[in-house]
Amino acid sequence: MDTRTPDTNRLELTRIPGQYGPVVRCRGILNQATAEQFRQAVSILIPMRHHAILLDLSGLRQVDSTGLAALRALLEACAPERVRPVLITGTGAAAEAVTLLGLDRQVIAVPSEAEALDALCFLFGEVQWPSRSWNEAERETLHVWYHFRTELDQLPPEELARRMTSMFPVCERSEELIQLHDHPGEERCTACPVFNATSRTREHLGCGHTLQPVLDALARNELTAAREGMDRMIAQLERLVEHTARPEAGGSLAPLPPAAKGSPCRACVGGENHA
Repeated sequence: MDTRTPDTNRLELTRIPGQYGPVVRCRGILNQATAEQFRQAVSILIPMRHHAILLDLSGLRQVDSTGLAALRALLEACAPERVRPVLITGTGAAAEAVTLLGLDRQVIAVPSEAEALDALCFLFGEVQWPSRSWNEAERETLHVWYHFRTELDQLPPEELARRMTSMFPVCERSEELIQLHDHPGEERCTACPVFNATSRTREHLGCGHTLQPVLDALARNELTAAREGMDRMIAQLERLVEHTARPEAGGSLAPLPPAAKGSPCRACVGGENHA
């Protein structure tokens, strides 16, 4: 997801799934002109009840009183939903503003995403997932989306949205690759075949170009529109699986049976991650 406000009052928001909940990265200016954009992007996540929502404010060049008021209101809205907000402040304008308002005494506020993950690991335990090949990760992600489509009429919209904004098997495989090659500053999506099958622009990070319309439809309880969005994502994943299928050591993966398209799989079981 990448949302922007034009001209000099521009705020760029990118959402990617994280190990404990979504990470919303903010770049630009948070002020009277952009506060509502910021509020909408974050407030849609709160009812999903992730363990945490990480707000990366380190890319903000300027924060005014209206922007701070929007931030404070969002932090207060997290409490009734039992969601833990985490502020990643960097060392610039956001860090100054957060300290000035005393928000660092109310919620976790740290300079970097690595420190935020360390704090959440201490609170919730280490997140682990099975090691997979790319074939396995892509196919399991496709299974997840088949399951989403099956559960559309059965699960509460907030729960379905929570699962959709959690890490998929391809996210986990990408994160594993980034860590393996010791590139912690690199965007995880750059290692993901789903992202690399797109035009690789910022709005494609976190599958936002496909996922956001589904989340918006779920928020409005428009199930037909949500199903259409799911079908587009499934079609993209099916093309990817078909295109990248290749023999692995010890043989090739068997094709997905037709029944799998409506069957639960271990990648869809509850928890913050899909594994």
